Amino acid sequence: VVVGGGPAGLALAAALGEAAARRLSVMVVDATLDKRWPANYGVWMHELEASGYGDCTMNKWPKTAVFMSKSDEKLSLDIPYGRVDRDALKARLLSECAQSGVEVRAGTVERMDESRLEFTELHIRKGSGSNAECARARLVVDATGHALKFIQFEEKHNPGYQAAYGIECRAPGHGFPLDEMVLMDYRDAHMRASREDRELAQKVPLFLYAMPLDGDHLFVEETSLIATPPVSFELLKTQLYRRLDHMGVRVTSVSEEEFCLIPMGGSMPRLDQRILAFGGAAGFVHPATGYSLTRTLNRARETASDIVREMLSSSTSSKPDEVSVRLWQRTWTPERQRQRDFLLFGGDLLQKISLDPLREFFYAFFNLPVELWSDFLAFGLLAPTERLEYGVRMFFLTSNRVRVELVREAMLNGGLSFWLSVLPLGFNAVPKERRPMAPGFRKTPD
Repeated sequence: VVVGGGPAGLALAAALGEAAARRLSVMVVDATLDKRWPANYGVWMHELEASGYGDCTMNKWPKTAVFMSKSDEKLSLDIPYGRVDRDALKARLLSECAQSGVEVRAGTVERMDESRLEFTELHIRKGSGSNAECARARLVVDATGHALKFIQFEEKHNPGYQAAYGIECRAPGHGFPLDEMVLMDYRDAHMRASREDRELAQKVPLFLYAMPLDGDHLFVEETSLIATPPVSFELLKTQLYRRLDHMGVRVTSVSEEEFCLIPMGGSMPRLDQRILAFGGAAGFVHPATGYSLTRTLNRARETASDIVREMLSSSTSSKPDEVSVRLWQRTWTPERQRQRDFLLFGGDLLQKISLDPLREFFYAFFNLPVELWSDFLAFGLLAPTERLEYGVRMFFLTSNRVRVELVREAMLNGGLSFWLSVLPLGFNAVPKERRPMAPGFRKTPD
């Protein structure tokens, strides 16, 4: 049973149905299957195409732009970016579930009973006035995103938060080039009217994320990359309109508002628990950037194959606890835990530095070889030698004050986990992993 009907839950359920080929019964449960997914998803097209869902896009841009200085200097990246068509993707996944015999059930899982050795019992309620129904499963997967109702953690879960306020709007003659989307615009010219404004801009770094849909329509977001506690939606909304006004962009109507809050990082899930997790519930959100969709889509088939192989090779008397622990260990191998430790270090650093060093950090980041920064964003750099190369290049490309912050964070807060994540020790070494590459770049043969 897969609990959750978002992208993670439906992608895994569809992949399970395909991999099981009706040799196992698969069910996905969610109370909001008839509702639209609330979030807008932006993705690098080469990553989405690698998942097999590259046709589920509303808009594509051949280039992306970033602004990382006080001036209007632009870094232009010739890497296509897309806006996911969430309705098309959901319809496609539901269709795949239907074709492979997956049962799709509307309802809320109120609780789970793990007292029996042979199975887990789920209590599912269809509506507020209905009685709860019971379902039994040898394996339950929590794919409810950040609700974390059924997942246990090694320590108190204390994530950072990415917060964004966005609008899809009509803005006649907005002036954004139609062949590129703006990934990050950290300019603060709209925040220089007073000392208080300048101090706020430094203390609470915000960037504009902009998708020009046509000459008169935009999707724009004001975003806080990562902060604890999260930046308020009220401040984000105020700053978005203030920024647009300064840029001469006049919003005449709004067709959709988005309030986005993404937990990032935090504690590891326990790997000895009976309930398996997938997607955001399993910690698949990038701890330093908030990206998760393409990672989730690209890992759905791999995870489904692991589950089907485990379920079919295990005897029907195998304890659910033993099955789930083996699957948790495949989800979070020691190599991926080291990778996560490295990404957590990046997320922790980014929420501690102010606007100017943050801009200097990202200016260096996007001047790295594309293969390196693209791998960082796509959960690559699985081998410690790759992470070490990334770290050394960043250190020498960035400014002195960012170097000071990097050294301070590594020495004072990095701990053993950080150093093990970058040291290519014998027990720590893994072969390089094949990943979807950005257009125009390829790895030199090993």
